Amino acid sequence: MLEKYIDFLVISEEVGYRKPDRRIFEEALKRTDTKPSEAIYVGDSWDFDIVPASRCGMQTIWLNRYGLECSDLSLAIEINTYIGLDYRKYFI
Repeated sequence: MLEKYIDFLVISEEVGYRKPDRRIFEEALKRTDTKPSEAIYVGDSWDFDIVPASRCGMQTIWLNRYGLECSDLSLAIEINTYIGLDYRKYFI
């Protein structure tokens, strides 16, 4: 279902870095020759996805399935489902 929205995957076991290590995010940017400001990172973990991706300069979408609270929603757009997600309305 999400495959049509995903252009590229970086798997920690392949690159030797695990989230939240910023190097895994930097490796994804390097492999795709993408500037951080051109990337959109969608993740469901505030501490392991959203915080490090935004520190790298990526735009972020937080999949908050469980209605969790966070300390700073200025880092990400919050959604609670992928169903019907049109990221273009947020970033384009």
